[in-house]
Amino acid sequence: EAIRKGEALHSPIVEGNVAVTMLQISNIAWKFHRELRLDPANGHVLDDSQAMGMWNREYQKGWEVHV
Repeated sequence: EAIRKGEALHSPIVEGNVAVTMLQISNIAWKFHRELRLDPANGHVLDDSQAMGMWNREYQKGWEVHV
């Protein structure tokens, strides 16, 4: 309803982003069975190109995100 009607959010967007990012990083660490070192400024994985490769996704043509 916040998007449709402008109602107040139940949780700040920043908090939701932190929660989702923590889950995604946890899933990457679980997949590779190792601890990950992170850049605290952006959450990117440091010194582990295999794990960092899971950070992005490939979109089908026409579904790319444009910012």
